[in-house]
Amino acid sequence: MLAPEVAGHELTLTRLLPILLDAAAANAALPAARCVDATQTLRYAFAELGIASELRAVEMNVRDAPTEATFVHGTRQPSWEGNVLDGHCILLLPGRWHFIDATVEQYGEVARLRRGPVVGRQAGMVTADDALAAELASQGILPGGSQILVKRGDLEIAYTLSPDSATEAILAAPCVADTQGRHRAAGVNLASWALWAILSSYATEQIGQI
Repeated sequence: MLAPEVAGHELTLTRLLPILLDAAAANAALPAARCVDATQTLRYAFAELGIASELRAVEMNVRDAPTEATFVHGTRQPSWEGNVLDGHCILLLPGRWHFIDATVEQYGEVARLRRGPVVGRQAGMVTADDALAAELASQGILPGGSQILVKRGDLEIAYTLSPDSATEAILAAPCVADTQGRHRAAGVNLASWALWAILSSYATEQIGQI
């Protein structure tokens, strides 16, 4: 990740934060099913670096191309049982047209590939209204019903964004609202760790590119 030849790549910073977060989670033996905690931590970390981001509820469909087996995770209408979410969420970075699924490896068919978090561009986005999609995509905005398509190894992953009300239901839960301070502190630590890694790994001109 920190190899000098990737320093100027547009995804360097976007990739670095979730990879560091994943490493910290593994070191602390945190549960794999922690998409809200991971996404909220990343949101505050990117905010420290002046990068806007937003949590979005999604339904995730995974297709194994060789076997044609399909797996569905999350739901268009997530719900809470105590502090356990029946659903899934990702992080969008509208200004950069990037997205992150920090905990994709909580699902066995993806975890077997051992490639870490999904990080990529908002490519392959489709909605029911192509004109609306084009206008919103030009602003880095994805409405509910939009899809982001990803290929990982022999898997094809489709994220369908839930309506805004579904995302609001995740964020309004007491277990999320009551932990904002802890997520913010974790995000500040993560951003600091990322900056330290960058400053200690790259030459001055490469840091400027990042």
